[in-house]
Amino acid sequence: MSNPELLAQLRQLPPADKFQMMQFLMAELAKEEMLKPLDNGAGYRVWSPYDYGDAAQKLMSLLEQEETEKAVVGQISDFPHVRLSRASDKIESVRTED
Repeated sequence: MSNPELLAQLRQLPPADKFQMMQFLMAELAKEEMLKPLDNGAGYRVWSPYDYGDAAQKLMSLLEQEETEKAVVGQISDFPHVRLSRASDKIESVRTED
């Protein structure tokens, strides 16, 4: 049976049968990829940002640092004789002929 024929038949299935087909295909893919399926009713650990105050503080610090860097770049652009090299984050003095 070709793919278009199979897809046409799958479209005619009721929703419950479509769901069973999807579960079957997912299980087959998991076997081929050697993945362990999740068990219904089993508990799994999931990371959550709750109770991670250090992570929140680090993120806030990075955001503040980025804001400070943007402000510095804005101030430097006010001076035509100074150029900020973004690739290396170096400030160079540039002589211009008047």
